Amino acid sequence: MPVLNNKILHYILSSVLIGACATSPADLSKYHPSPGEADVTLFRNIEYDSRGRPAFYNELSDRPAREGDQFILAEFLDNKPVRSFDIVIMSSSADVVRPFKVVYEWTGKGFKTG
Repeated sequence: MPVLNNKILHYILSSVLIGACATSPADLSKYHPSPGEADVTLFRNIEYDSRGRPAFYNELSDRPAREGDQFILAEFLDNKPVRSFDIVIMSSSADVVRPFKVVYEWTGKGFKTG
């Protein structure tokens, strides 16, 4: 009888584990809004308050367009920042291989996969 009890216990535990892994994914839409859903604002820079939270200052009225200009594109949902991008205007003849060269020089071995 102990073998039968172990099989039943094993079956129950397996069912519980499979059920726990097969739950529906979390709704992250409030943290990753779809395009057009969030308010987008341009800023000159980001600073951080005493708690390490981002504080956006110097809102820009126009998007910078000169080579070398740097600005922050921030997305807000319900007046809370959800994403920000640090953007630098580069020339059209930028070296796209350079970031890989920098990683290779930094690590000394580059990428192994993907």
